[in-house]
Amino acid sequence: ASVLVANSVNTARVLMHQWQVPAAQIEIINPGVDAAGFVPAPRDESVRATLGWGGRRVILTVGRLQARKGHAKLIAALPGIIQQVPDALYAIVGEGEERESLEELVKANGLAGHVQFLGELHEIDLRLCMQQCDLFVLPNVEVAGDFEGFGMVLVEAQACGKPVVAGLSGGTSETMRAGETGRLVNCENVNDLVWDVAELLKDQELSERMGAAGRRLVERKFDWPVLTKVAQAVFAERFGAKAMRKAA
Repeated sequence: ASVLVANSVNTARVLMHQWQVPAAQIEIINPGVDAAGFVPAPRDESVRATLGWGGRRVILTVGRLQARKGHAKLIAALPGIIQQVPDALYAIVGEGEERESLEELVKANGLAGHVQFLGELHEIDLRLCMQQCDLFVLPNVEVAGDFEGFGMVLVEAQACGKPVVAGLSGGTSETMRAGETGRLVNCENVNDLVWDVAELLKDQELSERMGAAGRRLVERKFDWPVLTKVAQAVFAERFGAKAMRKAA
């Protein structure tokens, strides 16, 4: 290939260090989100009732149920979170090979009233979950060399105006502005996870400020019209504007 396009700086490092691809052969273009579709929405009690959330403070994770997504880490942190936020509910969207073990973990820790498995959802329902949750968390960890390359769901949640919390491994740091739109946490340390999640659930002003900053970040950096221009510039530089016009 003349050029390899990586979805993140982290993935580019993998190409260079594990595949010995020269840096000059790699371009980085982040994945985008439809910022006209994933938008902030006011709290809707009828939607929350349909989801089974009611007035509870909801932590949402969306992703395949696999070890590196870190669902088990947040379940382990829930008792500490509940001590500070008694009505906290952890809503999990997705299916995968870890579901049975996660359900057993919930049962073993007496957390059935605080964890909800929603399974796979259509995009419209997924968007509603992101709009109505209080906090989006992707507690990702590295497992036997398997890690999160980027973390598209973090961008989608920020597009919906939600603060985000993510693990330190992989490329998740590139989806946010740590400290401004969300938090990066060592999810191997349960106490760190408890602290950040509980703080954002309790501090509504902080959460709203981070959520608004996340929306601005998406509009500036991750909206498809913005990334289309980035791609056009990259390919024009690589292959020449004339060739690009001919292809168009």
